Amino acid sequence: MPERLRDIAANLLSSSRIEQKAVTDDNLRALGGTDASILVDHLGRIARDRPTEMSRAVGGIQRITNIVPAAVNNAEKALKALPVADIRPPVILLFSGKPATQFAAVLSDWSSRTSDHP
Repeated sequence: MPERLRDIAANLLSSSRIEQKAVTDDNLRALGGTDASILVDHLGRIARDRPTEMSRAVGGIQRITNIVPAAVNNAEKALKALPVADIRPPVILLFSGKPATQFAAVLSDWSSRTSDHP
């Protein structure tokens, strides 16, 4: 990932709300479509490979797509790549309101890959 995006990614993934909030909407708006997509792809890989960071990564993806709609397709691909066995309720709760509508296909995909049977 380009160095210019590393600090943004680190802050979005931080367990500190202060560091997460250090990434402003203006910072995200300044990314443009290409950088936003690169950042979404990176956060998607983090969410997939590190279940303990999934909630923060998915929250970061949502923040980016709210500001830079050009990154939505990358976000859908990244979110659909998450192993459903690792998706916990806090992650699902991030998808209320606009994200539920925006990512309806993702939620449907997750639902189709889960089972109510143990």
